Amino acid sequence: MKLVFFGAGEAFHDFKGNISMLAMGEKNLLLDCGYNIPQRFWQAYPDKDFLDAVFVSHFHGDHVAGLPMLVMRMRQDKRTKPLLLIGPEGFEASFKRLYDTLYKGFLEVSGFPIEFKEIRGGSKLSVGSMNLSFADASHLVGTQFFVPTAAIRVDSDGSSFCYSSDTTYTDRIAELAKGCNMLIHDSFMPASAEYHKRMPAHSSPTDAGRVAKYAGVKRLALFNIHRTLGDAAALKEAGSEFDGEIVTPSEGDSFDI
Repeated sequence: MKLVFFGAGEAFHDFKGNISMLAMGEKNLLLDCGYNIPQRFWQAYPDKDFLDAVFVSHFHGDHVAGLPMLVMRMRQDKRTKPLLLIGPEGFEASFKRLYDTLYKGFLEVSGFPIEFKEIRGGSKLSVGSMNLSFADASHLVGTQFFVPTAAIRVDSDGSSFCYSSDTTYTDRIAELAKGCNMLIHDSFMPASAEYHKRMPAHSSPTDAGRVAKYAGVKRLALFNIHRTLGDAAALKEAGSEFDGEIVTPSEGDSFDI
């Protein structure tokens, strides 16, 4: 299995793309599709039939806003192959509202079958030889801003990776990631930041390192690093907890999992 990153940046970074990655094997699975991802994807993979499925971790713009554009181009390019769209509870209705707002009436005449699959913590699903497992992330829980958010683990042909999505520290993701070849984990603000006391939304690099250490992963990838923190500081902080390989992926980076 190969993992290619289209971006790993926070939502409003000046130049880094939204977190998005492509898992390639027998089938091709895109994980999250924010507002600046479609062009990056098309430049690399213009074939209308290339994608088999898309997983959306939660309904925030930097994770889902590019998906209607991706689907619309598939329609224009006359795709006929079915497409599977996977997301947390409420995903299907939310996506249909968004699509109809942007391109009224076009989803019904897309020209190819679109299947929706809503998941929750503990759900399991297969896409070809890829076995998908899910855990509930902890993103804005208990606030007026809460949206269902899912972490995902992908196992295929003896290799595996786990993507936390946006989350505060939770043992659920640490358990989901156990023994993975690679963990991609939220690392928004340093552990000392006041932000974490005000908003239960994201993890620190320390949290990411703790999860990686507990799960016994081979490689830790940090994403969603705030523009005021920077990669070097995030790597140093995560390294205080996890002594394995730590990376900060950039657009175009690929990893053999």
